[in-house]
Amino acid sequence: HMESLFSQYLKYKDMPASEFKKEKITSLAAEIQWYFHQIMPYKRGSAAMGDALARILMEASGLELGRWKVDVIPDIETFVTYKKDFIKNYSQLFEEAPYFPKQNNGQLLQTAEMKKIA
Repeated sequence: HMESLFSQYLKYKDMPASEFKKEKITSLAAEIQWYFHQIMPYKRGSAAMGDALARILMEASGLELGRWKVDVIPDIETFVTYKKDFIKNYSQLFEEAPYFPKQNNGQLLQTAEMKKIA
């Protein structure tokens, strides 16, 4: 399943910055992180690796990602939260929601325009 999620990620990764792309990439990074924490592939460090993986995916797509809120422990959140709820609330777990730095004249493509491309 992780391979399928990564394939979906690659479909959106190089799209121009837009709300549509931000929603897709954020959801996919959240879902990948949720699964990674559930799987815990390493004896030690799985939580940090899962967090790093999600951050790398976001940053490689051009999204900036702030720090986790003070009271958030990402791997614990995945253990006590249903996957769909974790994905839905992912952006709210950070001090600042994921965003694209201002590009060109600061305009992002509208969601309707991006759906035509996708």
